[in-house]
Amino acid sequence: SDAAPSTVPETIPLSGMRKAIFDRMGQSWREAARVTLFADADVTELVCLRQAKAAEWERRFGLKLSYSDLIHLAVARALREEPRINCRLDGQAVRVRPEVNLAFAVDLGEGLVAVVVKDADKKSLGDLAKVARDLTERARAGRLTADDMADGTFTVTNLGGLGVEYFTPIINQPQAGILGVGKIMEKAVVRNGGIHVRSMLALSLVFDHRLLDGAPAARFLAKVKALLESPAWIW
Repeated sequence: SDAAPSTVPETIPLSGMRKAIFDRMGQSWREAARVTLFADADVTELVCLRQAKAAEWERRFGLKLSYSDLIHLAVARALREEPRINCRLDGQAVRVRPEVNLAFAVDLGEGLVAVVVKDADKKSLGDLAKVARDLTERARAGRLTADDMADGTFTVTNLGGLGVEYFTPIINQPQAGILGVGKIMEKAVVRNGGIHVRSMLALSLVFDHRLLDGAPAARFLAKVKALLESPAWIW
């Protein structure tokens, strides 16, 4: 995400987008029974894959792929394979959604929006990246439609570009979960009795315990971690 402007206004009115965020985040904080699960993914192989394939991907897809694109692909697949968290509150019932509509947060400087990639699990890496880039550009240009922000089933928010490792994002209701993605950092890791330098990615999954329990949430997070750690499936 782009860094916020260096000059901050002295007074920010609670109107427009700020008021909408104020109301929605406050409601989510008051209502959801939040639990956060943390995991460190060893993404050394993913980093190597992106380095090796970057030029080929750019030729094939016409744009430079980011780590967010790869993470979105993994999350969409995990939601298909561990779908229990892909649910929402629907009146007096919890409805597990058959479609995977992946929302992701876009920083607009003062305020943010969650844009939605419909049927993300059915899209190829290139198509997913192109849709995400188009949504991001139109969000920052103020050209989003209501449909661009509608009907998300799960949200990803990435603060890695701002140097954050772990954080606990607020659930985008009526969804049941949101995944916070941190910065990829080289760390000393013990493997097989030895110390190795590995690229590690911090993942923070917040879910609403009213709508699902810890075990299915943990299975989903484990699936995301496994897909990111062994990325041969992306080829």
